[in-house]
Amino acid sequence: LAKDPEFQKKRMRGLHARPNQPETLILVILQDMFPDEYKYTGGGGFVVDGLIPDFVNVNGQKKIIEVFGETYHDPVVAPRQVSYRSTEKGRKDTFARFGYKTLVIWSKEIYLGGKEGRQALRNKIKDFHEDSGN
Repeated sequence: LAKDPEFQKKRMRGLHARPNQPETLILVILQDMFPDEYKYTGGGGFVVDGLIPDFVNVNGQKKIIEVFGETYHDPVVAPRQVSYRSTEKGRKDTFARFGYKTLVIWSKEIYLGGKEGRQALRNKIKDFHEDSGN
């Protein structure tokens, strides 16, 4: 199966599907908690210094929410070298230069922890959204 060219084409399309599953779950949470406050921009609708953030506040706050997968953004877990601009600190630093505050949500925060984990995630998003120290 792994050597089948059709399978690989479908697999690659799936890897580049936007929004992906973790982003879709965050989008549902954002729409529930803050309807129409954040727009999904991960498909390329918004670019900051060559970087495409996943979600941007569209209601007056200069806030970005990024959804990170460990295998792509975590230098300890990733199977390849992770560029500085792809790390949590690198993304936050880059966006901050343009006046944005950034929240990074790791995929493990989305999938682990059961009911308590989901509530902790919602609290993290709420605290970020309500923080006016921007």
